Amino acid sequence: MKSEIKSAENYLYEYDQILWEMSNKMFSRKVSNNITVDFIRCVLPLQKASIYICENLLKYTDNYPLGQMAYNMINECKDNIKQMKGILKSVKGFNNLSYDNNMYVSDYLNITRQTIYEMTNSLRSIDINMNFVSEVLALNNGMVRLCENVLKYDIDPRLRHLVVNMERMAEYEINVLESLNYYNYGV
Repeated sequence: MKSEIKSAENYLYEYDQILWEMSNKMFSRKVSNNITVDFIRCVLPLQKASIYICENLLKYTDNYPLGQMAYNMINECKDNIKQMKGILKSVKGFNNLSYDNNMYVSDYLNITRQTIYEMTNSLRSIDINMNFVSEVLALNNGMVRLCENVLKYDIDPRLRHLVVNMERMAEYEINVLESLNYYNYGV
């Protein structure tokens, strides 16, 4: 029991560090007049945090379905990051209307605050697997909201395609996690 508590304490400490770094990076990005650029710069820290949260789980879990999901999420996020960086390198010369840009940024900030609040207030128990489920549900719900927000605007078609796929995957993972949550814990 003592080692279980110590593992949970270590897991939660590392999660807090990941969340702190993610929130600092998401709020410190400079705003441009290009929603494509702004979305990518602001979502990269969220995708990296998702990788770190999954890696954190893999250090402690022996739950095969969650471990498999974490591996899949890591690969998916790495691919998303690679694609977003490719788009970022080649997007040039386009500016959104300032009204659209202001609306996008306002909604982005509200969604990000809500997501960080939900992630900060996710489950904190000695059950690392349940903590992970709660954390990733909050993260993916935030990802869905960020995707829905950016899709309202004129963005690079490559990013639009990627965002649609990211939103679908986050929704799929939410459904899987909710079913695992109910199946394993009746919650």
